Amino acid sequence: MTIRGNDIIALVTGGTLEDYTAGTGINAPVISAVAGTDSITVTIDGDSGVTNEVNYKLSTDSEWSDGGSRSGDGDVVISDLTAGTYQVVAYSSNDGVLSVPSNMVDITIADSPEQGDDYVSGTAITVTVDEDDIIVTIAGQTGAVHRVLYKATTEVSWKEGGVRTGDGTVTISSLSAATYHVQVKSI
Repeated sequence: MTIRGNDIIALVTGGTLEDYTAGTGINAPVISAVAGTDSITVTIDGDSGVTNEVNYKLSTDSEWSDGGSRSGDGDVVISDLTAGTYQVVAYSSNDGVLSVPSNMVDITIADSPEQGDDYVSGTAITVTVDEDDIIVTIAGQTGAVHRVLYKATTEVSWKEGGVRTGDGTVTISSLSAATYHVQVKSI
């Protein structure tokens, strides 16, 4: 790990301090990020003709890791990550001259609900849609406690839809127009 710094900029992240001159005419890239189930896709928008380098770390860690690089604008995918909140930053470089850092993005990879035998499936569960509500009907499971989870297909994190003991319904209300996944777990 290398810290790049001069009298204008110094990053205190661990590693070796290396002097450099902030580039004249090299602008800091602007980044955004989207979390997958075990990855982060970082989209870089910056100057043309430069190499963009991505660094990341868990928000609880002190050391940064190399997330990859690319020539010009586009995506860099950081893979094989575990659940947690990450901080991501990028630099542009050209002929050994670095930009100042990009904006820092905090992004969370959520724990996925466990898949397996404890999820109720089959004819006992019916899901219907009524305007902006999802209605989950649970039948044939007398006495069991059921947890209903939902998320839009574009979302990473599951949300709590409600808990129900025995047969009956759980209504998830006031949803935006989207396609949703619904899971029911016996707890």
